[in-house]
Amino acid sequence: YNKALELSPNLRSAVFNLLYVSARLQDLNQHSFAVNKIEQNEGWLPLGYSAIGNSYLLLSQEEKANKYFDQLRKCKGWENKVDYYISMFLFENANYELALKHAKMAHELNPLDSSINFHFSRCLSVVGQKEAALEAVKKVRVGSNSLEPSSQPPWLSFYKFTLERDSGRHDEASETLLQIPVDYFEDEGDLEVALEFARDKKDLRLLRHLKAVSKK
Repeated sequence: YNKALELSPNLRSAVFNLLYVSARLQDLNQHSFAVNKIEQNEGWLPLGYSAIGNSYLLLSQEEKANKYFDQLRKCKGWENKVDYYISMFLFENANYELALKHAKMAHELNPLDSSINFHFSRCLSVVGQKEAALEAVKKVRVGSNSLEPSSQPPWLSFYKFTLERDSGRHDEASETLLQIPVDYFEDEGDLEVALEFARDKKDLRLLRHLKAVSKK
């Protein structure tokens, strides 16, 4: 990245990469250089506020990160989604507890946003709050205003099945699997998960449904 910057000091991708790499390596001098470079270039804002804030999260400097996120909240079009983007970044970097904190804040601001509800559900699930995760995913709509299981995409129904299974709602989990088209189970990993569940529960109806996939 330094060589790229020598050749083109205003190359945005190189500066942003330097920002994240230096944060991961705890190289505070290089990080400070990248922060200053971004702040001085108005054309890189407001995206730069998000990048700088995220980089400070990598450095475990939440107070400094919030300074930039607060700037971002003042920018038109960003104000109601900042916590969602923060949470997505934290989730991707396995900081699940803090990701859940920001996902909850995003959900409170946008309780009907399906993308946020789905992400909120994933955050709840990964920290073991399966019942709450299930309630959140029930509010997700994808390509339809209907909440009926048959109107939802198979991948979302399969995710819902995993939450029902992990919450001990085995009858509901079986019904959810039965509503998933057999074509979805071309993914052998998901098929094996479903078959294992059906065998454990000795659910012959579900086994017949899933065996139809194996014969295709």
